[in-house]
Amino acid sequence: MSEAQQNSIVESLLAQQSAAFGPKSLDEAVKRLESAAKLTGLFMHTASDIWCCEIEMMSKGSRQLAAVTESFLGEADPEHNATRPAETVKAAVEETIQEFRHLNDLMRNSSFELYDAFVKTLIPATPAPTKTPAPKAAARAAERLTTAA
Repeated sequence: MSEAQQNSIVESLLAQQSAAFGPKSLDEAVKRLESAAKLTGLFMHTASDIWCCEIEMMSKGSRQLAAVTESFLGEADPEHNATRPAETVKAAVEETIQEFRHLNDLMRNSSFELYDAFVKTLIPATPAPTKTPAPKAAARAAERLTTAA
């Protein structure tokens, strides 16, 4: 992300914070944006580490699977097949694949959890409206939704 894009995002968030809290709380909005910028840096650094680890795990799983497969293919003579039945090799390959998938899922989930926590911290939840819409306005909105669908 370029510096201009980052500045644009910061200005946008500052405008949102200013509108949400009013001019009295501009200092508070600036402090929140500063902490958001720090969190952004932390997220990018941590996500980069996780993604590198994910790639390393995938590579390790692929190498492990290749080694088991190569071991099986390398022992094609009847004597080795007698001591190492195809079912055993098949089970080892399946176990390796399952381990690889499990590690991949763990890494992917940790990436999503980190990103979700980052977004929730950076963008506070919007408070629920204090008033309920008038019945006519709600009916018009429902009508627009059904017409659009």
